[in-house]
Amino acid sequence: MRFAERVSELGLGLSLTEGLTDPKRLRELVERLDTEPAWRERVARFQDSVREGGGAVRAAEALLRFASASAAPRPADRGSVEA
Repeated sequence: MRFAERVSELGLGLSLTEGLTDPKRLRELVERLDTEPAWRERVARFQDSVREGGGAVRAAEALLRFASASAAPRPADRGSVEA
């Protein structure tokens, strides 16, 4: 799933159609996001949940742990020979 589609699915923003070239339509969408309180409320709740979950720091730590575990040699990779 594309990122924009997921953002739209969560109600945190709008997914723009590829090739959108009408400045008037783009302005309408931006004004809709800016003026409808429900958008801001959903984004604020999402931000709170990200912070409560550890935010970007926790995500970065998880990625580093995953990368370290993926890079660590496994017993079979160490050249051990089973008798």
